[in-house]
Amino acid sequence: MNRKILSAIGYALLLSIIPLSGCIGNEQPISLPPRPPAKAEPETFGDLLGDFNFTAYSGTLPLGENVYDYDHYLSYNHGFRLVLTPTHDMARDELVSKMESLGLEVRLQDFGSHQNILGFKWGEDRERALVLGAHYDTINTVHGANDNGGGCCAVLEIARALSGYNFSKTIVFALWDAEEIGLKGSAHFASNHKEFNISMSAYINFDCIGVNYPCKDVATGENLGLTVGTALGNVCADFNELARFAAVNVTGVAAELAKFPEAGSGSDHASFKSVCPILSFESETENTGWYTSFCNSPLDTFPTYEASAGGAEELKKGLDTIVQTGYYIVVVWADYYAYYEE
Repeated sequence: MNRKILSAIGYALLLSIIPLSGCIGNEQPISLPPRPPAKAEPETFGDLLGDFNFTAYSGTLPLGENVYDYDHYLSYNHGFRLVLTPTHDMARDELVSKMESLGLEVRLQDFGSHQNILGFKWGEDRERALVLGAHYDTINTVHGANDNGGGCCAVLEIARALSGYNFSKTIVFALWDAEEIGLKGSAHFASNHKEFNISMSAYINFDCIGVNYPCKDVATGENLGLTVGTALGNVCADFNELARFAAVNVTGVAAELAKFPEAGSGSDHASFKSVCPILSFESETENTGWYTSFCNSPLDTFPTYEASAGGAEELKKGLDTIVQTGYYIVVVWADYYAYYEE
């Protein structure tokens, strides 16, 4: 299905205020490209990346346009996702339904009065798991289009794009509850993931995304970059290298605008720093002070989110960069790297 057809379908569905099951739904199974023969001698991870056939996956890319459309729907129909409120619970039920439509095995993880939403795509190895996550709650009086509707929809769109593949590793698509009151949902999962009989291979976080490369700063006209927070240490070296390679060599982010600082502690990735390698996608905010000022405020509406990127088409392009870079990271880490890492 090409981009023009997807656009027409998404627009028509939005006009009727119907969830976008056509854009984020099941697709026909796709055969994985054959794995290369095992190497006689160990290789560096950089050598392995050079062997990987990225183009074999380019026909099923996630689209920023789908993220944009579904976040539009969520913001206007399931905004104000403050924990322990009816609107929060209605949003939870909507997101559960969307995950189920992707063919995932959905489980709710209870902690106190809160619930994480977990969608399992089981791999050949049901124990080792790559987890993608975003929080779905908001603070009071906030629609949460940017913080963090966009992140939730990115996780779902990557799940849609991967729905036809089977991988070596298990992939968990997680929507965390209670992030805004202390990262409680992700912290609970990080401490209790073994209740699902899985071990953590790596974690990728999506929070306040989209206002980034190739968008321009609406205040200055300067090019924005792509910021991906990473963790330091030998255990994370391959994961960090993969993120850089996917962004610059595959997705096409300008090398000088690809930024990989050490991740801070302000979002759910912090819950996993002592557990496994992490990456955290976020908007480029060095030159966008006015953009950061509306996070966690009543100004966090869909029109403001759109305007912060310079309009609808620019926001879609920025979301393209996020979900496509994340997608390529997943297909390498969940299958090809798993084949060699033993």
